[in-house]
Amino acid sequence: MRATATDPDTGATLTSNPGTYAFSVGDGAAGQPDLPSSLAIHGLADHYHTGDTVSLTAVPDVATDLDHYHWYTRDNASDSWSVVPGLGGAEFTGIADHDGRQIKAALFGDDHAVVAESEPVTVHIDDHGDGEEPIGTVLTVTGAEGHFHPGDTVELTAVQEPATDLDHYHWFTRPDADATWSLAGDAGTTDTYTFTAPADIDGYQVQARLYDDHHDTVATSEPVTLHIQDHSGDHGTGGGTTGTVIGNTSEPRLCLPQEQEVEREVPATEDFSLVLDHGHIDLFNVTADGGSLTLDLKEDVTGSHERHAPGEVLLHVKPEAYTDAIPDGYPGAPAGYLLPLTQNPDLIWPGWDTNGVAGSGYTDVTIDITAVDGPGDVYLYTTSTFGAAVPVLEGGGFELPGSVREQSPAHTHAQWTFSEPGQYTLTARATATDPAGGGSITSGEETYTFAVDTLPEAAASATGTITETVVVGRTADGEECDLPGGAGGAGGDGANGGLASTGTPYVAGIAVLGTSLLAGGAATTALRRRFFGPAV
Repeated sequence: MRATATDPDTGATLTSNPGTYAFSVGDGAAGQPDLPSSLAIHGLADHYHTGDTVSLTAVPDVATDLDHYHWYTRDNASDSWSVVPGLGGAEFTGIADHDGRQIKAALFGDDHAVVAESEPVTVHIDDHGDGEEPIGTVLTVTGAEGHFHPGDTVELTAVQEPATDLDHYHWFTRPDADATWSLAGDAGTTDTYTFTAPADIDGYQVQARLYDDHHDTVATSEPVTLHIQDHSGDHGTGGGTTGTVIGNTSEPRLCLPQEQEVEREVPATEDFSLVLDHGHIDLFNVTADGGSLTLDLKEDVTGSHERHAPGEVLLHVKPEAYTDAIPDGYPGAPAGYLLPLTQNPDLIWPGWDTNGVAGSGYTDVTIDITAVDGPGDVYLYTTSTFGAAVPVLEGGGFELPGSVREQSPAHTHAQWTFSEPGQYTLTARATATDPAGGGSITSGEETYTFAVDTLPEAAASATGTITETVVVGRTADGEECDLPGGAGGAGGDGANGGLASTGTPYVAGIAVLGTSLLAGGAATTALRRRFFGPAV
């Protein structure tokens, strides 16, 4: 028999493989061994690289003396099956050379009738960009036409031409064409960016960037300029002038941080099962499979999407993360070890990923950080482009322990602050809920360890060097200036190694908290987060 399922909206159908069912009736069947009714295929990897060996095993659901198998392949679900010559046993060996190829096995009886058949498995090939044709699309931002009034809702939309299947965006802003782009932390990762227009962002530029599955930039829009007009003519000390945030030329000139690269000796980290001191890390990686939920750690430092048991990984928050210039009103102010919202390639960049529950039905995920043990406080939050710190924890707090909820599959990064040096352990578990039926599944409890500032003695061995960025002050036209508050310079606090890239200059009510963003190749581009206070 076989089954056919029909989509009532479109009329499209799917048909299963044929299944054979055997009944043994009466005493005459006594003592006869049960025959397998299905096969499972073991050994399929999450993905392969082109040219990898694919090794699979067909496993019957009931032990049997039957040992005659056929293996079949097809390039996609719409093709017909072809028998693989030369394979008569339970083992399959082939080469990964076609993404999406399907493979199945059948077990035959003594009369060469099919006794059991497997469901198809699909071979996925991911060469991580090697040999792939670049995705060609042009990105345009709409919604900035005309002008806005203070308090208006601004809704910007990124439009692809031609359209692609990619849907992961980041939005960036800058005060003017001479300034550095800053990540809009409150924008999310969709193709729309919605916010309430403050009075003091006239002349600001906004840009959208589209990313592929490896988080590489695929397309970048041309900047659009926001025009804010207050027809009452009241613009604080700016008189009736519209223009940049600074207002008129009688106000102080903005002293912007500019970077300079220097080499510094740091301890190497080659102990523990794995020590990570930089790079992209999905700290809380949640996947659902077969009615069970797994919480582990995924990273792109030692490879692409490498997964580890959290207890085997030591996360090193290096001395370079220390800053004594966290703005007032932000968690951990005025000083602490800060892992920024935007990636600094010299530091770890921990976030979380719940895309592994997609398709399971359990798509509403809560990550519970149930305990924190360490010498200080740990804060987790994001930032708004034109405001202050924004909670990501359920209940609106900033300090861990706490819970993060993703109501649909998502990949998210936030800002972390550790108040003191030393070793911290975070205990966490994940729960995924079916939003339709309300049923839920919960992962096991996992422990995550951070070494903040120096590594434990057992984890530090020989020394190496890194190139770090220090900050000097420059006006928009390139003249030297002094950054307020002692920001910048290569020295810093010797006890903490300094953090040259996190100064906090305040000019005309603006506080700047610096972070870095890896741009591409060997180049590092500094990206400054700007936090905007009231107009003066």
